[in-house]
Amino acid sequence: MKEVILSIASGKGGTGKTTIAASLASIIPNSVYIDCDVEEPNGHLLLKPKINTEEFVSKLLPKIDPYKCTICGKCVEVCEFNALINLKFEITLIDEMCHGCGACTYFCPGKAITEIEKQIGVIRKGVTEQGILFIDGLLNIGEVAAAPLIKAVKKKIVRSKYDQAVSFSKGEISNRNKTSKQYEYSTNSEIVGENEFVKAPYSNEGVNISRLGNFETEDSNPKTVKSKNIWGATEISLASIKSTDDNNQQYLFENTYVIDSPPGTSCSMVEAVSDSDYCILVTESTPFGLNDLKLAMEVLKTIDIPYGVVINKYDASYIEIEKYLEETKTDLLMKIPFDRKYAVAYSKGILPIVLYPGLKNEFLGLFDTIKEKLMKVENV
Repeated sequence: MKEVILSIASGKGGTGKTTIAASLASIIPNSVYIDCDVEEPNGHLLLKPKINTEEFVSKLLPKIDPYKCTICGKCVEVCEFNALINLKFEITLIDEMCHGCGACTYFCPGKAITEIEKQIGVIRKGVTEQGILFIDGLLNIGEVAAAPLIKAVKKKIVRSKYDQAVSFSKGEISNRNKTSKQYEYSTNSEIVGENEFVKAPYSNEGVNISRLGNFETEDSNPKTVKSKNIWGATEISLASIKSTDDNNQQYLFENTYVIDSPPGTSCSMVEAVSDSDYCILVTESTPFGLNDLKLAMEVLKTIDIPYGVVINKYDASYIEIEKYLEETKTDLLMKIPFDRKYAVAYSKGILPIVLYPGLKNEFLGLFDTIKEKLMKVENV
């Protein structure tokens, strides 16, 4: 099966979007949690990853050479974001408004504009104790535009246009306390012969081949495989795969990217959810929740992304959201009751599904529902 990009969004803050995103990442096999709420990322408080690498992100800003600039105003004319102002005696840049598109540099007739880098934030990568791959972005204080950093974070998503497969060939490694079979992987593209590998078309970063779950061989002992490309992690657990013979095995696997979007309906939210296969909109049982849900639904309709709704902090006394979803024939995926115990767990940095198995089963059912919807779309 191919990769799935599942985004979690909300029309307003405080609906429990991050809790739901982190919960889904915890129960979905081969998931990668991506926190695109770069102005205030807090998924790490719940998932508690070990951060292995940090990567600084910059945007390009125009630098105008006053000796070459004729103040013709062409750069001001082509700037879609009004970041350049013609003061008649000079062209001034408002760098907080600049998106780094490069149009001014390209169209400047006197070649008076060059580009310089300005650091806007950092991307952090790591892995949780449960083996969930973790990525988030953290915008620098004072930065106005979050979209460029979100775009950089999303570049860590590796999508292929065809099914992912991986094959393992026998070798020898020291597996913890004893020597055992090693099942290696390759990121090359084709099977080339006996004891060679089938590929998974990953980038050099090797984002997802990392976590396949519990691997069962003839002795049924879990195995691990070493990798150079898992953001500093030295061992990755392998997933529910059984060895059927002593030669090469090929297995299909699915990777799910869970994107925690910024709240609201601004360009940051649009950047985060774009290219998603499905979006879960999280709302709450209040008039404000309904109003902002309507706005978010309109955005997703405009950019043509399928979606369904989860009502968090559900209050049966307020039924307007359910009535609206019924009127608009929108899928109501799940209702999470307004319960103090869930809030207490969250306040302690604990996912409620860890403490309450019944809630975990509901989240498993939620993901099954989404998979069914995606399979129907794929088969159309």
